[in-house]
Amino acid sequence: MIALLFALQAQAVETSSIQTLQRKEFMKMGRYELSPRVGFVANDPFINRYLFGAGLTYHVTEVLGIEASGTASPDLGEADWKPVTHQLIEHNSVVPDISRILAYGEFSIQFSPFYGKFAIREKIIGFDLFLNVGTGAVLTHDDLIGLDETPAAQATQSQVHPTLNIGGGARVILSDALAIRMEGRSLSYIEVLQGNQLEMKNNMTLLTGASLFF
Repeated sequence: MIALLFALQAQAVETSSIQTLQRKEFMKMGRYELSPRVGFVANDPFINRYLFGAGLTYHVTEVLGIEASGTASPDLGEADWKPVTHQLIEHNSVVPDISRILAYGEFSIQFSPFYGKFAIREKIIGFDLFLNVGTGAVLTHDDLIGLDETPAAQATQSQVHPTLNIGGGARVILSDALAIRMEGRSLSYIEVLQGNQLEMKNNMTLLTGASLFF
């Protein structure tokens, strides 16, 4: 009788454990992730920069991935200027530092240590948090309106800079093959201004898009 009681208790504990510790349904290891995305530069005080790009990630393990990505930003001229820029140039005769990101590419290592689930009504939705660290190159173009357009300034008007890229984000898992992806990244590089000045740049980009797994 005592042995039977212990057996029933053990079976109850085992059953409870199976119900509590559910299997992770979304797996990334050995899969590719194609992620088209759109976004903008969040911290430029003078111009609007809108971003369009895509990335391809190979997930070596569930927590480690290797990603290559490229992003472009159209040059809309004065249509990119924010109201404060028009005010400074047209009414105050002050010329701000206007440096446009035209395109950048990067190679990064992705670390995804956190996976979880949340409930919306009766539907369980998974999410995946990740960090990115990498390097790449960015193409910039300076506005020389109102500046002394010396040969030196014109020579450095368009430049390619090596960058350090750090960021992170989240995926909201919709199915085994589809997720919504949101992320932020910091692009840090040194730019030459007007031919002879060095300035450290740090552009914060915010992007959102989809992730297609195959």
